[in-house]
Amino acid sequence: MTFRFSITLIAIVSLLGIFVAAQEDSNYDDSDEIGPDDGKYGWHPGNATFYGHPNASGPPDNGGKCGFKNINLPPYNSLTASGSKAMWRDGKGCGACHSVLCNKEDIFGRHPLCSGEEKLITITDECLHGRCDESTYHIDMSGIAFGSLADPGKEFQLQKAGKMRVMIMRVPCDYKGRNIHFHVLKGSNPFYLTLLTEYQNGDGDLSKLEIKEAGSSTWTPLKHSWGKIWSLHSPHPLKGPLY
Repeated sequence: MTFRFSITLIAIVSLLGIFVAAQEDSNYDDSDEIGPDDGKYGWHPGNATFYGHPNASGPPDNGGKCGFKNINLPPYNSLTASGSKAMWRDGKGCGACHSVLCNKEDIFGRHPLCSGEEKLITITDECLHGRCDESTYHIDMSGIAFGSLADPGKEFQLQKAGKMRVMIMRVPCDYKGRNIHFHVLKGSNPFYLTLLTEYQNGDGDLSKLEIKEAGSSTWTPLKHSWGKIWSLHSPHPLKGPLY
């Protein structure tokens, strides 16, 4: 089944009093997904790997190639991963939420230390250097995220496996009590605006951002720079407030 929709979001960047129009598009096709109940729930068999320190949560002020901040804090809580090419999607997969599952018996996601409980993982980086090329759906998880799949008290033992089969399903993000946020980044000035987008609810992909200056009827598109970063070079000083 394919879902296609387009919605307009109006958000406020409180730091500069900027109103931003964001267009979100989703083209989601689950016709080739397999898993429990013959694909009814959109599960994909894949791989999960873990390298590094068991308590690693990723760079707190970097967020990998997505540019997120403080991913060791709520709502991410270090439950993050780098995604394979199919999940990264040239950066469109930034911030996408996925349920990850492994249990003790399922042929697609089996390990004797797995709890069998689904865990919500956010893609915050691209998996590079061929580490995620073995399967279409592959996540290279933070130490905390990988350990969260284990039975209680067995986190460190599961981490020693380093790699295992899992089931992965794209799910809508639900940042309770939050709506999409736009952060004005350091280096912005009257001629240059750069924004970081975070906490995007739902399962769509942000495809377009536009602003409108005070006294103007024209919407000006921002350029997607990288990850979740959008920017605008203006030939004149931007006149606020921006809408």
